[in-house]
Amino acid sequence: MKIKLSIYHWGGEPIRTLSSGDEILPDDREILKEWSKILSDPGKFNDTWISWVTTGRVWLEGPSEDRQRRLLLRPFYKQTSGVRGQWSFCGYVFPTNDGEPAVWATVLRRLLEIPEQGLADCNGNLTVDNVNPWQSGVQCQVPSGQIFHGPYSSALDQLCDSLAACDWKVLEALQIACHPPSAIPTVTAIVLSDDFPYQNIGLLPRKPTETERSGTLEVTAPGVVSTKSILPPAPSKPVQNFLIRVSKKLIRPTLMLLAVLIIYQYGKRTGNDTAKTAVSALRKENANLIKLEAQMRAEIAEMKKDQIALSNDNIRLKKEIEASRTPPANRVAPW
Repeated sequence: MKIKLSIYHWGGEPIRTLSSGDEILPDDREILKEWSKILSDPGKFNDTWISWVTTGRVWLEGPSEDRQRRLLLRPFYKQTSGVRGQWSFCGYVFPTNDGEPAVWATVLRRLLEIPEQGLADCNGNLTVDNVNPWQSGVQCQVPSGQIFHGPYSSALDQLCDSLAACDWKVLEALQIACHPPSAIPTVTAIVLSDDFPYQNIGLLPRKPTETERSGTLEVTAPGVVSTKSILPPAPSKPVQNFLIRVSKKLIRPTLMLLAVLIIYQYGKRTGNDTAKTAVSALRKENANLIKLEAQMRAEIAEMKKDQIALSNDNIRLKKEIEASRTPPANRVAPW
């Protein structure tokens, strides 16, 4: 079985398109470019990250906007002595109507083994020969929210097993990253090698599907718990939330005042009793505004009390933490 893929290959200095298949859609190209910014930023400041990019073990894979294609992006980095390093990227586009997820699992595994030199003569199109659906011998979990850990090759096999056990409906919103920096917020599956340096990587809870409204899943890689987690969380902008509530309360009275003033001016000019009616309504709305002002003042005072109490709790807890770290002054050293 042969699978034909369109590729979008760009980079160099100056940045230019090296090859682009005719079936590469503008939307897919924009997604690949956004992914390239995520993967290349950490490399500008960290030599360890560069070393993993140059070995080909950094990539992102996910769906197109219309969920009709899977997109794979691989970054490449080249640097020679005395010359500034150059980034280049290759994006592969796999239409989901070309085969089942087990076929994509096989193609994905094969594409991750192709060096950049193997793309030189592709001219925007790539044919993968002898593609057989990935044979998964065990029942695997859906990769959404999963971390595939172990030696790099073994972790990839675990991922391909899970992909082969899925259907396209399950994979619609799945985004996979291999050795991602923690700044990638949309990743739902991670391939994490044992010897990869960045271990403190987390996954956001995945969004429930239409038929699954509860029970979101959260998976995190091993991390370090700091003393910051002991302190109570800071209030999430209570003043801003309060102003939003107040503004909603003031919308109707304000509109009523404007309407009453318009009616009053009209009645005053025409000389009928409309002006008297407007004055009565105006006084009523003014009384409502006075009540709202009193309520606002009371809420502000209560909110200030809560903030003072929370601040005092934070100060007390910080002192307790510092006291636990500092040995008593009268303790005698053994030496």
